[in-house]
Amino acid sequence: MCVSSYGGLPKCVCAAGYQLQVDGRSCVDDGKYPTPMFVYSIGTALCRFPGNLPDMNLNDVTLDTQCFLTNRRAVLALGANIRENTLYFAENATKTISKVKLSRGESPEIIIGGTGVVEDRGIRPRIERSSLDGTGRQVFVLDDLGSPIHLSIDYLTDR
Repeated sequence: MCVSSYGGLPKCVCAAGYQLQVDGRSCVDDGKYPTPMFVYSIGTALCRFPGNLPDMNLNDVTLDTQCFLTNRRAVLALGANIRENTLYFAENATKTISKVKLSRGESPEIIIGGTGVVEDRGIRPRIERSSLDGTGRQVFVLDDLGSPIHLSIDYLTDR
């Protein structure tokens, strides 16, 4: 969008997700999802709502336009590394943990896979840690867990 500025010269800006070109008047898709955004799973898909959802026309908000990864298998956990612009997700049906860059057209990469990685609640539950690429796995808690469904870490107080 371009508007007149002082002196009659137009001043142009681009919408979120677009970058102003050197000509100062045209915009191109920057290949990234606008931030901030709210990411959620809906059974077989990972979807997002942009931070400006209240300003959007609700006719433009559909699963076709908001979902960026489909054909998933029972996503049950999401995590994000904001510095790396990476989303991590666990799929119960495939017993995998995958990661995907939050850029348009990126494909997910399985970083931990195989039986016993993402356990069903109540069937040999455990709490593990690993590096972000899935190496260096270490079990922290294996006994008397019940049915854990979530784990939070407070990095500020280191607990």
